[in-house]
Amino acid sequence: MRKRWQFLLAVLIVAGLLTEFYYYWNRPYKLPPVSDGMRLAEYNLAFEKEKAAAGGQAQGSAEELQKKVAAEPDNLAYGNALRIAMGKEGRIDAFVSFMKSLEQPPARAKLQMALAYVDQMQNESLGTASLGQISVHSIELMNEVLEKDPYDWLAHYARGINNLYWPVGLQRIDKSIQDLSFCLAVTKKFEQDHPFYMWTLAYTALGDALVKKGEVGDGMKIWKEGHQAHPDDPDLKERAQASKEQAVEIVVRERGMDQFQRPEPGISDLSPIWNPVKEGQDK
Repeated sequence: MRKRWQFLLAVLIVAGLLTEFYYYWNRPYKLPPVSDGMRLAEYNLAFEKEKAAAGGQAQGSAEELQKKVAAEPDNLAYGNALRIAMGKEGRIDAFVSFMKSLEQPPARAKLQMALAYVDQMQNESLGTASLGQISVHSIELMNEVLEKDPYDWLAHYARGINNLYWPVGLQRIDKSIQDLSFCLAVTKKFEQDHPFYMWTLAYTALGDALVKKGEVGDGMKIWKEGHQAHPDDPDLKERAQASKEQAVEIVVRERGMDQFQRPEPGISDLSPIWNPVKEGQDK
């Protein structure tokens, strides 16, 4: 009799833990309002330091770049260059360890760590379970950033993109849509007066997320709005001209549907932010 009660108690505990995990997994994000009075810098979209460093300072060996990152860990240009350099050497884990060793890493250092996990997903030997674990690490870092600064645009975009590549059956697509909707709301406030490399990406990604969820018409509407605002962007042009069947094919090709899709190589390179390409050129 005692063993039966112990078994039932264990079942109840496991059921409770699973229920708690389910609600945690599916709980919507808390997003801040996009108000008219906020400036671009309040979304952490000011990159004067990065533009200053892009003239040649964000170059050198990994050891030289480590010194620059240690001195200025919130400069995305240095962190981006170091992450790419160490990635080419097959030392992504060492990069993450180095960034963790910084005293109280700022938000942009955590963003670099999150992107390093995205870089790890290019490893062809990783299976679905490993890809999911790596993505969760990246998402958790963005959660930490957004808990302290809920308006950080890049963190919302990075988290939204992470969730976008998950299989639809694992129910992450609504969270992707939440973050990417925030990004597009900010985009629409500033895109006319403040040119920025990533405005087009917000339209593309949100449209892709809606199509992936099955809301194909809504996703295509976002693409067409983006194409109207940025007619020279090739990704938006392709999507705006697609039929419903082609729209689904594009999203399956680019983001996956029922399987875990690896992000395209180079998606984590932030350098076009301070070395912008013109619309219509390859990104």
